[in-house]
Amino acid sequence: MLEGLKTIESLTNEHFGLRGHMEIIRELLKEWDKLLESRDSILGNQESLRAVTAKRRSLQQAIGYLEDGLKFHHLHEYNILPSLVGDLLWKAITREHDEMMDRLDKIDSLLINTGIEVFLEKGKEVIQLINDLVTFCSFHSVREDGILYFLREAPL
Repeated sequence: MLEGLKTIESLTNEHFGLRGHMEIIRELLKEWDKLLESRDSILGNQESLRAVTAKRRSLQQAIGYLEDGLKFHHLHEYNILPSLVGDLLWKAITREHDEMMDRLDKIDSLLINTGIEVFLEKGKEVIQLINDLVTFCSFHSVREDGILYFLREAPL
């Protein structure tokens, strides 16, 4: 029983850490709307271009940390949750996990696998995709926390 509670607590703690990554991403996104409005002046000014490139790298890094954290966390859940929640609920959880990773793949292709010019051109779309991902992940973690709460309260 104690081992089960430790496992549930570790998953809850991972959710807390992932939400920390999401908050960092939210902070990094705040200034992008203004930056993207001045796309042409950025491309014409080397100093502005370097600054925007550095901000883009910070965003790429934060997305990478979130992606790594999600992969680790999903693997942890794949090893634990199926036996605790049953097939139907597990299928719903994994469907959302798959959607998160699909969204990350799309973001990666626009944020990481393109040059700065394409990124600035499609920037508003990229920022919206990232915002949507963070919102989706946040709601998912809250839903899973609810499930974990009930598992913690249930006699094991």
